[in-house]
Formats: sequence, C-alpha cells, structure tokens
Amino acid sequence: MFITLRIHKKHIQHFILYCRFLITASADQTTRIHAPWKNGTIEFWHEIGRPQVHGYDISCLVMLTPYMFASGAEEKVVRIFTAPITFKNCLMKIANVDDFKNVVAESAAVPALGLTNKATFSNIKTEEIEINSFKNEDYIPPTEEELMQYTLWPELQKLYGHGYEIFSITARHDGLLLATACKSTSQEHSAILLWNTNTWTQVQKLVSHQLTVTQMEFSPNDKYLVSVSRDRRWTLFECKDDNMYTLIATSKKDNLHTRIIWCCSWTHDSSFFATGSRDGKIGVWNPNFTADRIVPTTSLDVKHSVTALVFSSQNISEHLYVLAIGFETGYIEIQKLKIFANSCKWEKHIVYDSSKAHHLTIKRLKFRPQKEYSNILQLASCGCDHTVKIYNIDIFKLKDL
Repeated sequence: MFITLRIHKKHIQHFILYCRFLITASADQTTRIHAPWKNGTIEFWHEIGRPQVHGYDISCLVMLTPYMFASGAEEKVVRIFTAPITFKNCLMKIANVDDFKNVVAESAAVPALGLTNKATFSNIKTEEIEINSFKNEDYIPPTEEELMQYTLWPELQKLYGHGYEIFSITARHDGLLLATACKSTSQEHSAILLWNTNTWTQVQKLVSHQLTVTQMEFSPNDKYLVSVSRDRRWTLFECKDDNMYTLIATSKKDNLHTRIIWCCSWTHDSSFFATGSRDGKIGVWNPNFTADRIVPTTSLDVKHSVTALVFSSQNISEHLYVLAIGFETGYIEIQKLKIFANSCKWEKHIVYDSSKAHHLTIKRLKFRPQKEYSNILQLASCGCDHTVKIYNIDIFKLKDL
C-alpha cells in the first residue's frame, strides 16, 4: 500500500520523516508539516503546518529536537525554528501528545519586506483554531488561509559562516551538534562547519572535499560523520575527545565511484555506511579501515544513476540490512543485504516503478522511526515531480532471504 501527497508547487528538495509527522522543504520557498490523520483503521496524511515561508528556494533541513529544526536555502544563512503553541494544540488533537518543553511563543508572523519569522505573544485566537480547524474527530484539515496565517514557527537563531548558498545539512542524533555545508568550487568553501546547538557557535571546520558536499550523515551512535561530494569522493570523520571530529579516511576518485556521489546512509548498528553515485554503483563500507586499504565490503551495480538511498533504522534480523534506493528515473528499489564474516548476499525485494513511485528524479528517501516494534516499515520518498509518497512494507516478508 502507498499514499501520495501532492503538496508543493515545485520540486521537493529535502524532507524529514519523524515519528509523529513529516516535514518537507521545497524550491517553492516553503517548508510544510504533514501528519497521519486516522479515521478508524484508515490513515490519511494532511498538511497541518507551514512553519517557513521564505524568499529563497529552500534546499535542506534537519530536526534538532522533536520540535526544533534547522533549514538551509539559496542564501548564506542557516536558520533555526522552534514550534509555537498553535502547533502544540494541533498535534495534541491529532497524536494525543503533550510533551512540549520551552515553547517560546504563541505563534509567528513575517514583517513586511522581511524574511525572519518574528515570535508573537499577543492574544491570538488559539481556541478558535482548535475548535474550527483541528477537530480530529471530524477529520477536517486546516484551510489554506489558516495554514498561512496561524502555523508559522518563530525563528530562534541565524548562523553565519558560509560563503555561498547552503546545500546540505545534518545533525547528531543527540542534537548537540549541527553540521552544514554550502555550494562550492574550492576546498576552502567545501568545508563542513560544526555548530554547538547550546551556544549556537561554530566549534569546528572540517576540510577535505574539493567541491560541494552533496550529503552528510552522522552514524546512529554519533561516533562517525560521513560526507559525500561532487568531487567523487567520500570522507569519514571520527569523534574524539570533547566531541571533536578527526578525518580518518577518504576515498580516491577512482575507488569504485567515477561520477558524482549523491547520497550516503548508515546502517542501524553503525557497522557500515553506503554511498550511491551517478555512475550507478552503490558501495557498502566498513568504517574500521586498516592501514591504507580502503575497499568496499560489498558493492552493487544497479546500472542507473543513484540519487538517494537509506538503510532501515529498525533491526529486522541478525546480519540483515534493508536498503531503499532511489533513481534518477523515479524508480525505487528495496534491496535486502546480508553481511557475514566472509560473504555478502544481495536480494532485490521490491521495485516501485513510475506508477507507484515517481516519474522524475528521487531527491530523498527516509524510513519512519519506530518507537515500538511494528510489523510494518514505513518508507517516504520525495522527488522532482512535486510529490511525497509513503509506502508500507511488510517486515515478515523481508525476513525471508
């Protein structure tokens, strides 16, 4: 089963599938929040918030805490947003949760000729919004006017440090560090900046790549940071004392990948990371490299340009990893990978063609985190066809290999 959300006016650059909601960023200069809305046993997804309406095309975003995110756009500034009371009221109706802390404002508004969401503390009509707009029992989503007027998130902080437009962003799983990178044609501007999220100060500058960093990701245990780039290389950093990261490995330009590396992802146990490239090759690497021997643990030639990939964050069974792969053609593959001491085995599990996936390039893939064990894996995908799709994958079928 799959669900299609046609939500943006232009192609979707990035999204985060969180436990309770999904947040998207698009070239239509908005970020939008969607949440599951259940009617008995049937689950619908509706837009419940529009936290950022910007003056630049938005290229990337990441969640820092359950109710705080950072976004980057075609400007040199990284912006931090935090949820207002209006969003809390909405989510309480839908998900029956009340775990907000440090809510800084009732709502937000953008001043004339401005780009910054200013916090508002006036007596806005929150009760009216709760009654008329967010009645979960009636399954009526907010109107376009209500989304524009009441659901902006106040901007908490701006981070300055990059010389060009922000292109990629990620954060540690404990939320203590934020990593950002910008468009670049030189080593100086290809550096990854690390920010302390308590003080909002720059704490490190990681230099390795020669061109734009296309994606980066911290390992689930936050010990490693891997980055991939237009320079056809990946780099691996390891966390040392005092949360400082040190370069421990970098690939050569002719080591498996011969074209731009678009994407990377870690396994749930931090034992391996995967890289995907325009040359149609996927490499799976062990971060415990010995001496100067940097070779993939296993690789897969899928023949088509790989633009997105992600490992499932759920432990399905011992030695088994589930990898979702997105292509420039809009197709999605679900591959099962079993890694033993002396062998590796790939098996193609599912292929979603253009009738179920996308008809233009896949930009991002993400599995929904599960707080409790479930028989279903939920995978979300976004692409240049302005849509997000959500797929339900049966875990029991994945175990057969």
